[in-house]
Amino acid sequence: KEKSLRKEVKERKEIKERKEIKERKEIKERKEIKERKEIKERKEIKERKQRRERKEIKERKEIKERKEIKERKEIKERKEIKERKEIKERKEMKERKEIKERKQRRGEEQKE
Repeated sequence: KEKSLRKEVKERKEIKERKEIKERKEIKERKEIKERKEIKERKEIKERKQRRERKEIKERKEIKERKEIKERKEIKERKEIKERKEIKERKEMKERKEIKERKQRRGEEQKE
């Protein structure tokens, strides 16, 4: 009877130890799962931040390029306006000169 009691106590002790080992293992697994999840979340946050930064850099670059294109276009337009004005002025000067020369010729013809 005493042997069977000791055997029973021993079995209960072993059962208790296996249960504790199992619980520690489960706790460890939950901790590892939690850590992996946190690592994954930090990685995703970092990736989102990097994507956002790349997008912002790209947008700033596009804005800068559009601004430069607009400035080049405005410079070209001002140059064309200036050239047209100069052509018009040269044409007007030529016409005034021709009118003046015709008047002088008429004046000379009348003297004769």
